[in-house]
Amino acid sequence: MATIYSEIKNPRGRVSRKLFLKRRLASTGLFEAAWQEITDDVKSWGSISKSIDSVRYSRVRFSDVAITLGNDNGYYNPEEDENSFWYGYASQQRSLIKIEAGFIAQTLGSNGIYTNTTLPADPTVFIGVVQGDISISDSNEIALPVKPLLQVFRDFSTRNLSGLTTTGMTAAQFITCLRDQTDGAGAFIFRPFFGDTTTYWDYTSSSIVYKDVSSNYQSAQPTDTTTALEQNDFLEMNVWDVVERLAEAENQIPYITRDGKFKFVSRSANTSTSQFGFFGRG
Repeated sequence: MATIYSEIKNPRGRVSRKLFLKRRLASTGLFEAAWQEITDDVKSWGSISKSIDSVRYSRVRFSDVAITLGNDNGYYNPEEDENSFWYGYASQQRSLIKIEAGFIAQTLGSNGIYTNTTLPADPTVFIGVVQGDISISDSNEIALPVKPLLQVFRDFSTRNLSGLTTTGMTAAQFITCLRDQTDGAGAFIFRPFFGDTTTYWDYTSSSIVYKDVSSNYQSAQPTDTTTALEQNDFLEMNVWDVVERLAEAENQIPYITRDGKFKFVSRSANTSTSQFGFFGRG
């Protein structure tokens, strides 16, 4: 049976890339249940990168990606166009985008017929949200601006959070507050972007109460020793900045996995054994 290990050892391999989209329902703003594949319209995939900040070692950086799509049929016009893929749905903005990539392995069955298998079993490499100006070129191609999922936190000010206390919160309590945050209609704000389930949120309990993380705002520098913020400007920050500051204080790492799960976890040493060695110049 073909495996990732055997495919990497092959001198030549067949690979695949696929692009999927989830639109938001006009009635509720929630995402449709199934991913819609739009791979055939891709003209350019752009590039994706992740890196660790050289100054703040608890920060993991995720890049944007610009995907170019052919628009000869008008599928990617604004939602009010009847030809648009979004016609009858909510705005193009904040639609979900998923990129899959992997190997295509051929397996010989007992019936003597080869079948294609995509490896790994879950080939998702990136999930992001559409956000920004969608421009159309002279050649009728559109540049779809896609940002990493953490953008939904960057766009939300802590001042707009409900459920804050006046006495402070632990890191786990703050993340629970984000996970369960709702709008005026009682709909979850962040959870739909993360599988619309609590199981996509991975974090551990904590005991230190950060007095800065509260609904009280003071312009003076705090004097308590349990502060996670450099200045008592909590209500002037976006929620992702707060998550990063709390991670520094807790010696944790906050990031979004390739398949769209929120993580706020401790640094664990890499104890796995490398399967490959590379030698030679470069």
